[in-house]
Amino acid sequence: MPRASTKKKRQGGVVKSTRSEVARRAFLLKRPTISVPSELRVEVLGDEIIVILPATSYGVTYTKPSNSPDLVAKNCVPKIDAGAPMTHVEFLAKAWVVANVKARELGWIA
Repeated sequence: MPRASTKKKRQGGVVKSTRSEVARRAFLLKRPTISVPSELRVEVLGDEIIVILPATSYGVTYTKPSNSPDLVAKNCVPKIDAGAPMTHVEFLAKAWVVANVKARELGWIA
């Protein structure tokens, strides 16, 4: 099977997409929507955003340092909770999304 080119090809007035463009478009379509998963709890205490998964040991605190354009995680519990409905890695990925949504709502980040 021939490999897709990494450059755009023009054939008969039509520009064919390259493999990398197709992959980029597929990624954009599969991106998570920016909404807070109902299972996560988000609280703001002063200059911290705290995200927890109730009834588990999963929790992480985010802050926004003045010299950084992004949030920074701290106090992340590295303990794996076998009874949790998601893995620790899945929790951290979802927590990052919801913390960024909350930070945008608060005007901490653009």
